[in-house]
Amino acid sequence: MADKVEMMATHATSGVALAGVTITAWLPGLKGASEIAAMWMPILGVVWLVVQIVRAVWPRSRPPQV
Repeated sequence: MADKVEMMATHATSGVALAGVTITAWLPGLKGASEIAAMWMPILGVVWLVVQIVRAVWPRSRPPQV
């Protein structure tokens, strides 16, 4: 059990170290994705809020009871 935990910790540490070394390669893409998300999230949030309000207010059609 202890060996498995140690192995998982080693893999996690290696992954973080690799990400730190290669950050200059993928940081511009991540920054671009963040800017796009920052632009679209308020719009999508309003759309989702409208959908939830409409679902709460709109009368639901119920199947006929036999």
